[in-house]
Amino acid sequence: MVRDQHPAPAAARQRPGTVSQIVIYFDGVAPIAEVHQYVRPDGSLGASGQPDPIRLVLNGRVYLQARQPR
Repeated sequence: MVRDQHPAPAAARQRPGTVSQIVIYFDGVAPIAEVHQYVRPDGSLGASGQPDPIRLVLNGRVYLQARQPR
C-alpha cells in the first residue's frame, strides 16, 4: 500500500470511518497493477465494492485509466 488516507474525502460520499487507499500489486519484482479503493471500517470495499484500476501492465504494455479534469 502506498497511500492510506484517513478519512475518505467528503466528496466521495462514503460511510464515516472509510479510508481511501492506493495499492500497488507486484509480480514478485515489478509492479503490475495500481488500484484505488475505499475501505469501510468493517473491512469491506466501498463505492462499487471493487478496486478501481489506475494502471495495469500486461505483456509489457502499460494501460492507464483515463481521468476527468478536476
